[in-house]
Amino acid sequence: MNDSPEPASSVRPTRVRYAVLAVCCLSAILLYLDRFCMNFAQRYVREDLGISNDALGWSMFSFFITYALFQIPAGWLTDRFGPRKLMTVYILAWSLMTGLMGAVGSFAGLIAVRLAAGVAQAGAYPTCAAVVRKWMPLRNRGMGNSIIAFGGRVGGGIAPLLTALLVITFVPSDVSPLLTEADLLPIETEGVASPSVAPKPSAEQRRADVAQQLLARTEIDSISQAEPSQAVAALNELITGPVLADKQDLEEISLEKEADRLLEQQTLLDTQRQRLNRLILEAVFKEHIRKLYVQGWRPVMILYGLLGLPIALLFWLIVRDGPERHSQVNEAEQELITHFNTPAGKKPPFPWKEIVTSRSLWLLSFSQFGTNIGWAFLVTWLPRYLDEVHQVPFAQRGLMVAIPIFCGWPGVIFGGWLTDRMATRFGLRWGRALPIGLTRFVAAFCYLAMLLEPSPWIAIAFFSLVAFSTDSGTGAVWSVNQDVGGEYTASVLGWGNMWGNIGAAVSPVLLQKVMKSTTWNGAFVVAALAFLLAGLCGLYVDSRQQVMAETDSGELS
Repeated sequence: MNDSPEPASSVRPTRVRYAVLAVCCLSAILLYLDRFCMNFAQRYVREDLGISNDALGWSMFSFFITYALFQIPAGWLTDRFGPRKLMTVYILAWSLMTGLMGAVGSFAGLIAVRLAAGVAQAGAYPTCAAVVRKWMPLRNRGMGNSIIAFGGRVGGGIAPLLTALLVITFVPSDVSPLLTEADLLPIETEGVASPSVAPKPSAEQRRADVAQQLLARTEIDSISQAEPSQAVAALNELITGPVLADKQDLEEISLEKEADRLLEQQTLLDTQRQRLNRLILEAVFKEHIRKLYVQGWRPVMILYGLLGLPIALLFWLIVRDGPERHSQVNEAEQELITHFNTPAGKKPPFPWKEIVTSRSLWLLSFSQFGTNIGWAFLVTWLPRYLDEVHQVPFAQRGLMVAIPIFCGWPGVIFGGWLTDRMATRFGLRWGRALPIGLTRFVAAFCYLAMLLEPSPWIAIAFFSLVAFSTDSGTGAVWSVNQDVGGEYTASVLGWGNMWGNIGAAVSPVLLQKVMKSTTWNGAFVVAALAFLLAGLCGLYVDSRQQVMAETDSGELS
């Protein structure tokens, strides 16, 4: 470790670096908000476009595969042309794709937009890593990385809550609750085989009993076997009639909060009564009737897309390609930043050979691959797990899905502090490797604990620990890339992110296939094994093995 003192100066350093870090954090919030908003609205997207769960898994794959494959090209472009221009372009491009998602009318359109969104978002984190390396002293890189990663987790955490609120808001109370033939859903025969982790028998039996009671009031015996026009007419007669059931009749059937609220009211307007009846029918005939809230997901995507315009402008106005290029950075701040970093000079050739032959980078890549297979469950299939296994209503599901992501927030900040502290005390080798390895082992344990088939809130507690532990290793992962990457930090981080997001791309498709052939428990075992691989590889990462010929001044050993 180099014990050279900090640069002495009688002038107080300016604090522009913190404004730069803040706008990177804000960009990361938008990045994750736009990335995962569709995953939470996935049931409505599926019903609106008439696609299967398999197709939904492929739409998730399409985003992550282009996001993975374009990490290195995007990182190279950032290294070549500078983070200010490129990040502004990236923000505008992925925001456009998010807005266009609200206009797709087919599965092919959804795939095309998701592929393009993956390309647009690929350069975000490599570019932010390059900004941190240029703007933060070496000893503060871990915390700088964690603040940006924290922003991503904030976006991921608010995505389900905000999306649930906005989807409901964009379906006004006076919208017609009456059904059309398009609102009758085809039954997907290839669902999840989950005999050991199935919905509570009492709840399913109660739903079936209520369904038979309601059908007894009509001239049809089955929604799926009746002619569509006859089924629609019969169901609309129920919707326009008196309230179908009281709260006691619907005990153990998960209703949307809006329905619960309407059931509590003493008197209802005709429009409120009809809306309540539609929500009751949706809960009872869950797989037969398209949800009323389906109409709300498209304007939400358009709104999220528009949010990118002011954030792109803010990034352009505040960030520069280095402190020496910013008019408001004084000499004291510039000296503080560059004292521990590599002095400016002629940029070395791109180290392709060093990257592809680096043992540590391959280990880190395998670790990121395994990590994202397990972590992606939280933002892809967790909403569906809560829906299918525990019948959690949409609004409450938004809160429950958000909680694990929220729990990742303190993990990100703690992890940045931890890797900086451990690197100072034990050197780069163990200061980076231990936070990566041990946090992945904790996540593996939590997925194995899910085999006990816990209640929904206990399950959320385990998933929250997965998020906290995974995010506690994020600062160390980013720091390894900056430690070894030198002037090509964006490209090196892009290399690792590529492998990590190949794991994220594989995850929804792999877990869907596992769940179809086994149970939800099969998915938990796969996630646990992936985290175990990630932890073992992480322990053998050596951040001292740089891919660049030169080393940072003041490098920790």
